[in-house]
Amino acid sequence: MYPGTYPDQVTGLVSLDGSLPTDDEVDQLIPAAERAQVMAEQEANQERVEFYRTVDQAKALVASVPDVPVTYMAARPVELPASWPVRRMRAFIAAKQVQFTKAVPKGRLVEVRSSHDIDLEKPELVIQEINRILEA
Repeated sequence: MYPGTYPDQVTGLVSLDGSLPTDDEVDQLIPAAERAQVMAEQEANQERVEFYRTVDQAKALVASVPDVPVTYMAARPVELPASWPVRRMRAFIAAKQVQFTKAVPKGRLVEVRSSHDIDLEKPELVIQEINRILEA
């Protein structure tokens, strides 16, 4: 949301397995019996971010992302409960990540063998990507 809101203040962006404007679509693949609880947990975050309202706002801002390098570092494999349709969800999530990086100028998808905590598990890759953008 930041680069779409303040494009003049951004020279590049590295997202570490972050939320995407299509996360609400991913949630629709969660089995119905568990979906309400997962969605409630999304809303009950420490930062008090209204997750689904933010997703809607982000959708409107993707087209405003400036022409700067944007890297989305995606954790692989995506960690999901075994009771969910794991293969289908992983494929859908990967497709949405590709879609996002193609929708922004100079978008780049980097798949990282890591849990969601890429910064803790693979800090050297994060630093390398930040340096790549700073040198661009």
